[in-house]
Formats: sequence, structure tokens, C-alpha cells
Amino acid sequence: MCNRNMNKIFKNIIFCSAYCLANWLIFIIVFNIFFLIFKRVGNNIHINLLASILFIIVTYIFSRYQIKSKEFDFENLKIKTIDIYVFVLVGILLATILFLLIYNIEKQFNFFYFEKYLKNFSQNLQVNDLNKISQLEIIITSIILVPIGEELYFRKLGINFLKSKGLENKYAILLSAFSFGLFHFRTISALIYSFFIGFITGLLYVATGKLRYSIFTHGLNNLLAMSSALYYNFILKDTPDINFIMKYNDNITAIINIFIILFLLLFIRVFYKRKIGFYKEKIIEIYKVIS
Repeated sequence: MCNRNMNKIFKNIIFCSAYCLANWLIFIIVFNIFFLIFKRVGNNIHINLLASILFIIVTYIFSRYQIKSKEFDFENLKIKTIDIYVFVLVGILLATILFLLIYNIEKQFNFFYFEKYLKNFSQNLQVNDLNKISQLEIIITSIILVPIGEELYFRKLGINFLKSKGLENKYAILLSAFSFGLFHFRTISALIYSFFIGFITGLLYVATGKLRYSIFTHGLNNLLAMSSALYYNFILKDTPDINFIMKYNDNITAIINIFIILFLLLFIRVFYKRKIGFYKEKIIEIYKVIS
């Protein structure tokens, strides 16, 4: 009996590891091939935009085929959209606070991978070298196209695949979230933050059976990630020194995001005149999906 349980645990570990590794390899291989093709034809400017559009098309086709071939049960909870938005904001708020703590611990200990991350960040950062069209392209790609593509892949395609292999909702959500976090792994804080965002989006997809809430959450998160850029452009006006950005950027972004989310939560509470206890009940109702 003990050997049978050990074999089952071992097989589950192998499956989870293989799933995460396969996702990582798919993104690395596919995007590298795509980037090489456009680099050869001398069109480097719009690679991210074109890659995102192509990825959405391919992933959507695969997800449509998968849904048609298999039926999946979702909770489809009867919760008002505004209450789901509160759940989203609370989730991103907690993830941001956790990121802020872990990021500064990493920075304090100055781990070797953190130094590499800062070095790459410094090399890739270009200050004031984008025209208006390029800026608009980055915004559209980051806030609209990337969330659609990644949610189609990690949530609709990924969770449905995991459920087709017999995994329960909670394991499908957690494995999808970890795979999502691993794909965005640059530092430990980024891995954990991405995991939480993936967990929220996965939970919403399974709880409602609708991908739009996951896409909204992902898009909102990416929009908030640009808050520091808005701060530099409109508050500081003159572009600060690159050392200033490297030293304070992530902390500034996190703090701005916390204030934005708290303001939105206060606005929702006042406008809709809901008590905190009411939202607790709704959040618990969403979490019941994985119990």
C-alpha cells in the first residue's frame, strides 16, 4: 500500500514537472523561432506586436478544438461583476504587498540571480528613445494582446488540458498558476507575484466559466505595472537618471499600485454602499470552487 502511494506521488511529481517544463520550452522555442524569422527579414520594430497577434490566433484555434472535443464543467457562479472586480483588486493588492516585501529582501541580500536581473534590466532599458507610435504599440501589446494570448494558453487551454487528465479544480488551478509564474521567472519575487496573479485568474476562470474576467485581471495587472512610467513622465517630467530608475523603480511601482487599488476599493465601497462583510461572503463563495 505504501509503495503504491509512493508511486502515485512520484508519477504526479513527474507529470507536474513535465507540464511546467513543456510550457517553458514551448514559449522559448516558438518565440525564438518567430523572432529569428523577423530578424532575418530586417523587421525588428514590430516583433512583439506581431508575435502576440500570431500567438493569440494559434492558441485560440487550439482552444476551440479542445473545447469542442471535450466537455468541461464549471461552477458559473451567479456573482455580480462588480463583486468579482473587488475580488480581483484585493488579490492584486495582496500580491503587490507580498512582492514588495520579498523584492526588498532579495535586494538586501543581493542574490547572484538578482544581480544578473539588474544587469539585464540596465542593458535593455532605453530612456526616451520611443516615438508615440511605438509607445502606443507597447501599451496595446502589454495591456490587451499579451493578456488575451497568455490567458487563452495558461487558463483556457492549460486548465482544460489538466482537467482532461483527471486533475481536480484546485490542482489544475495551482499547476497552471505555477507554470505561469515559472514562465515569468526573473527573480523570486517576480515568480511568486506571477504565481498569485495566475492563481487569481485561474480561480476566476474555473469559478465563472468565462475567460473575460481572467483577461481583465491580467490586463489590469499589466496596466498597473506601467504606473511608474506614468509617474516618471507626468510627475517628474524630466526623465530621471537610469541609476535612479534601477534603484527605486519596482518599489515606486508597487507603492503607486497599492494607493491606486485602495482608492478603487474605497470608490466601489462608497458608490455601491456595500459592507466589508458582504464582500467576504462573495470572496468565500468564489474560493469554494477549489474546496
